[in-house]
Amino acid sequence: ERLAAVVYPAYQRILRASQKLDFGDLIFGTVQLLRSNPLILARIQEDLSHVLVDEFQDTSPMQYELLRLLGTGGTHPDHDHDQSRGRGQGQGQGQGGTSSVANPIAAATVASY
Repeated sequence: ERLAAVVYPAYQRILRASQKLDFGDLIFGTVQLLRSNPLILARIQEDLSHVLVDEFQDTSPMQYELLRLLGTGGTHPDHDHDQSRGRGQGQGQGQGGTSSVANPIAAATVASY
């Protein structure tokens, strides 16, 4: 943890200096944008009928929050139970092979696809 406390701020400074973002920054920035701009969120929700999520059981809490924001209801996660790492041991947000998650998100395709 100490090493990360030193390395991560330096890593973030290098990214900012080179005007780059990593994957986590992209997700976090998108969540911040959608939370602070309800009109943008509403417009995106209007355009999406479904969101396809591969490997739902491996989503991080921030990815799950993005999916929760994008979800407009009536969506249900599903995944290949044979590929579940935890197989019921509570791995990831999707709980390792089950599709019973509070406020479930995910499924088929984007409306304009």
